[in-house]
Amino acid sequence: MAGPVSVALTCEPSFFTARAIEGHRHETVVAEDADGRVIALGNRSVRSVYLNGRMAQVGYLGHLRVETDWRRRTSLLRQGFAMISRARRSDEVPYDLTSIVADNLIARRLLGANLKGLPSYQARETYVTLLLPVPSRGRPWTDGALEIRPGAPGALLDIAACLQRNHRRFQFAPVWTERALRSSRETPNLHPDDFLVARREGRVVGCLAQWDQRPFKQVVVHGYDGLVGRWRPVINALAPALHAPVLPRPGQTLASEFLSHVAVDHDDPEVLEALIRAAQASGRRRRVRNQIMGFSARHPLLEPVQRRFGHRAFVSDLYSVHWPEHDRVDQFDPDDRPSHMDVALL
Repeated sequence: MAGPVSVALTCEPSFFTARAIEGHRHETVVAEDADGRVIALGNRSVRSVYLNGRMAQVGYLGHLRVETDWRRRTSLLRQGFAMISRARRSDEVPYDLTSIVADNLIARRLLGANLKGLPSYQARETYVTLLLPVPSRGRPWTDGALEIRPGAPGALLDIAACLQRNHRRFQFAPVWTERALRSSRETPNLHPDDFLVARREGRVVGCLAQWDQRPFKQVVVHGYDGLVGRWRPVINALAPALHAPVLPRPGQTLASEFLSHVAVDHDDPEVLEALIRAAQASGRRRRVRNQIMGFSARHPLLEPVQRRFGHRAFVSDLYSVHWPEHDRVDQFDPDDRPSHMDVALL
């Protein structure tokens, strides 16, 4: 991703391990030139999500990469999209989802042009990814009626129930079951005690997970534009006072984890603040520098998080992707609920 800070998402040691968290069914298309060099890549993963309050199978298009010299050859894209379209099954929603970073003008112009032979991209919603620095010190949460504790194997059923009743209120939120939360394939390197659980009078009222994906997926800083690059030492010196993220040196992997599996009854900002402050305290012990979470721009919890925590925001646009041969949209058209896609799964 280009911009003031240029980063790359890498999947080491295995692309297929990283891909497994994105869904239960996958189609990956790879294009090679005459010398066998990979020049393009795209992936479609299908997972269970909530659509209008009911479970549905929806595809997500991601990992689209095209070598610079081939980006103007739309025939390459047409062939790749045609292969992905043919793999669609009858039990799936007839459109897919994808997101494009707001400053990726090349992708937005090309894919949004609705060129002949390519699927049409329909803008759905703005998505905001937040990079929250873990402060060196933090104030404890003082609401005595609210208890925040790490999860445990015996708590996963209650956690899954909290996720289900809250995710059902949003569009395209992932469906989680107790079995999936225990699965080392669907949630690798995520353990019961990585969850934080909020309780009032013994009842679970919110949860989130601290998911360290660095063993299989990394965010690597490639570089900075001229101004940010020149002023990076000054920015980093001021970062603690400004509650802003430290900018690592180029080539370095961000010491980060995702705050995933976010669910809060009644969208109570006090509960989410307590969970995030507990996650920051835990992050300090885990020597994490940054924590990443994301919300739809219309999600009621986005504004309280932005107001209460220092952060750096990255804006993307969520699209639905339509093929004419599959477009029976009416019964699958989402109502006006905001979306709640988990950035850890994108």
